[in-house]
Amino acid sequence: MGINVNMDYSTLFSSLSGSSSTDNLYSLTSSISDYASIRNGSYGKLVKAYYEKIDSESEDDSSSDTSSTSSSSSSTKTDSAKAYTNIVSDADDLQESAAKLNSSGSSSVFGKEYIKDSETGNMNYDYNTSKITSAVKSFVSDYNSLIKSASKVTDSTVSTRASYMQKVTSNYEDALSQIGITLNDNGTLSVDSDKLSSSNMEAVKSVFGGSSGYAYQVSSAASLIESGATSAASSAGSSYTANGSYNFGSATSSIFDSIV
Repeated sequence: MGINVNMDYSTLFSSLSGSSSTDNLYSLTSSISDYASIRNGSYGKLVKAYYEKIDSESEDDSSSDTSSTSSSSSSTKTDSAKAYTNIVSDADDLQESAAKLNSSGSSSVFGKEYIKDSETGNMNYDYNTSKITSAVKSFVSDYNSLIKSASKVTDSTVSTRASYMQKVTSNYEDALSQIGITLNDNGTLSVDSDKLSSSNMEAVKSVFGGSSGYAYQVSSAASLIESGATSAASSAGSSYTANGSYNFGSATSSIFDSIV
């Protein structure tokens, strides 16, 4: 379903203005709804569509020399908010890819299944190597995206939580290298596809799978980064007004902090 970027989204975080107990209850309920929209990716998709729209408009107006101090300041605020929104979106993507690796039961990529041997034609009950390696590569790609987007902001909370996620990875560096995943100097990860595919899938499962494995721990760290970026954006004025600018003084941050 498409997103209408021309709608008035000024009510996205505007639920905190009431003063009575009834108003406060409504505010909390609405804020939880707002938070849910961030967690399920709707917020990220909305803002991505919005910025695609304004970027397009900026290109159309690029020949005009009507810039001013006011518009420059507004652009700086918008760029800052966009950076935090990218972090929220990347963190959400990483949590989704991590869930595919640490989930259990029938939804687990580590569930064995009957697979036809390409050489003998026999059906073997084993791990689906292709499915597992694809999930691992998606995880690594999303991990790298979050590392890069988090490095572009100066908020201390986001930086500290990103450093914590990198520390988690450092703790697994040896285990990861055994299955073809290398920790780079800049904090990102690289995958040796051949080594990963030829690895014992039990070893891959022992690293990524389970409720306390690497994927789960990274997902928890990504969740902290996401909440930190959301709070930072709120503190900097992340509430959208009708024209797409950001409204300073939002109290949404405190509500989010109390939830997460």
